[in-house]
Amino acid sequence: MLLHDDFQREGNAVKTDGKADTGVYATIQRLVRLRAVIHATPQSFSQICTRLPDDYTPDPSGQRKLLRDVQALRAFGYTIQYTPTPAPPRWQIRIGPPLLSDTDVQALRYIRAAFPDGSPYTPPVKQVLDLLTALLTPEQRREWEQPLTVQLATPPVQDYQRVAELLQWLEQAMRKRQQISLRYKSSGREQPIWHPRLDPYQIVYRDEQFFLEAFSYRSNRILPLRLDRIVYDRQSDDPSPIMLPSLQPPRRTQPELVFTYRLPLRFTREGVSARFTILDVQDDDTHSTITASHPNLLYIVRTLLGYGKHTRLLAGPPELLDRFYDEVQGMWAQFGDDNAPSTLREEG
Repeated sequence: MLLHDDFQREGNAVKTDGKADTGVYATIQRLVRLRAVIHATPQSFSQICTRLPDDYTPDPSGQRKLLRDVQALRAFGYTIQYTPTPAPPRWQIRIGPPLLSDTDVQALRYIRAAFPDGSPYTPPVKQVLDLLTALLTPEQRREWEQPLTVQLATPPVQDYQRVAELLQWLEQAMRKRQQISLRYKSSGREQPIWHPRLDPYQIVYRDEQFFLEAFSYRSNRILPLRLDRIVYDRQSDDPSPIMLPSLQPPRRTQPELVFTYRLPLRFTREGVSARFTILDVQDDDTHSTITASHPNLLYIVRTLLGYGKHTRLLAGPPELLDRFYDEVQGMWAQFGDDNAPSTLREEG
């Protein structure tokens, strides 16, 4: 603990010009500087002297001052890890006083719930939350340990933490706006597909899976590439992915697919769900006819099929209609009849 005599030895005079060069104020300023230095990474005495030459001299007097200041920071509530071996000894702040309100604790519970197990972002978020909640009051600790009654995120269908290194690599490429090449394990193919040039745009979480959205120069469209299917092998003779020297041009946008579908009026009485961009809604006595758009064909098909028998696709681009009715016929065949009714498309 920092004693009054220690402050006295530092001096307690304050200059008349308002600058606290010595005394209690100077000690506090020195502690703030030391806290900043030993917060990020472990620091030895010589490293601290190099970083803060005006505060600590590389001699026994400077060493005693440092030990005194470390004790002062501990008295303020900081947990400081001391690592004596291997030499030289080092200090690092592990936990600091949180000063969290009850509202802060509740907000941290929401953050924890938004990153479920299996997400590649969960480990670093958990590490930060552990630091922030290390010194909660007993009442706050009980609140923190209670399970949240709201589900803010659905866990991924598989453990994506194993692609954390790939995710960091992709984020670096996107920050630098670099073009990339990679191999991709597509379903239904024995060998991975080589994508020679891609513009990686963003990581999205959809249908409990993580995707890289990237513009493909080979197919001239934006592809959703599942992260677990991207080959991540940086050490082989044929590495994947590769960061190309070329930069991305301005981001391309995926063309919107405009289509019309119908739902029972009871589904839309409180408003049409914003799963698509809604362009127009026409109501009659029993149904709503909705004109909407979305750039992802597969997303449209899966969303409409999610309504089951209650939806009917009325109009849209040929590729959308073909994919939708192919899916419906495939579902029909799953019930033991390989031949869906010939009037299925006409009746749709």
